[in-house]
Amino acid sequence: MANRVYKNKGSNDYLVMSVIFFLLCIWAIKDGWFPSDKVMKKHPYIIPITFNEDGFIKEINVNENDLIKDKQVIAILDRNEAKAIFNWEKGGTVIDVYKKVYDPVFKNEVIATVKPKDSFYIFNQTLTIVSGIASIGFLIVHKLTI
Repeated sequence: MANRVYKNKGSNDYLVMSVIFFLLCIWAIKDGWFPSDKVMKKHPYIIPITFNEDGFIKEINVNENDLIKDKQVIAILDRNEAKAIFNWEKGGTVIDVYKKVYDPVFKNEVIATVKPKDSFYIFNQTLTIVSGIASIGFLIVHKLTI
């Protein structure tokens, strides 16, 4: 039997795909683990709940680990019935409650912290892993097809 010699030139398509997924991986690392101030404003890790005036707490309507919804009243002051309201479309989970009923509160003092329900960081962290694996996979396929 005669040895056959094929002269098909390899393609760099897999190398290009590897580079594209590598760049996507780098971008997702930046946004998923090292977000800019602009991203942090849009997708905060924690939202502090405060009042716009001084007073004493008349009611607290949440406990730690409670799931809360957008526009939910967290606490009410005795003076003018001022309300501390949670504003986040997707809701969230109460992490800590720092004050109790009848405790004094000063303007802009944090009475509770809420972790907003947001999938932005989890999505970017998952995208990092998937695109990193895809980049390595395309690089391996490229090396095998040269």
